[in-house]
Amino acid sequence: MNPVLKEWITNLTIIAVMAAIADIFLPSGSFKKYTGFIFGIILLIIILQPLLKLMGELQGLERRITGNMLLSDMETIQFQSAILKDQQEELVRKTFKSNLEQHIAAEVERHTGSGKAAVNVTFAVKNGKTDISCIDRVVIRLAENSLVDVRPVEITVGGQNGFIGNLEPEEWEGSKADPEIKEMIADMLKLPMDKIQIIQQ
Repeated sequence: MNPVLKEWITNLTIIAVMAAIADIFLPSGSFKKYTGFIFGIILLIIILQPLLKLMGELQGLERRITGNMLLSDMETIQFQSAILKDQQEELVRKTFKSNLEQHIAAEVERHTGSGKAAVNVTFAVKNGKTDISCIDRVVIRLAENSLVDVRPVEITVGGQNGFIGNLEPEEWEGSKADPEIKEMIADMLKLPMDKIQIIQQ
């Protein structure tokens, strides 16, 4: 048997026996009425005691449920705040990257006199996050006709083909402007030139 229930039945029995003994031995009169009233109140309290305890426990349970709900709401808010913070940081990174690439492309196009430069900037990753304060690499893609290059011209003189001067065709591979563009971008971004790559398409 449950100890609490056993104690409750014992107390109820003792008070009921005491009330019966008092009723038997006390003389009739106003004193007997008061005694009966007092024992009646005590019996009522003992009978209602489990309900009162249960109500107290229910109030405590309600407090615990409310507290847990508040904690859960706080954790949800913190989680949502972290998600929003990550989304805002990602938006800042994307915007900064896009603006930087557009600025570099505009400078290259102004320098080369062409509107066909595509730039891709990659940043270093630190602690699993992209660090926009540290540029890892700049790749500039130029259309084939974006730079004005002087190419060797083949001419025929006296029936013999040859190149002007003593330059061979392979010496003209690539653009003469590439080092100038690299130097300009390196100076603008304070980067080593080996982190800048120019690709002609």
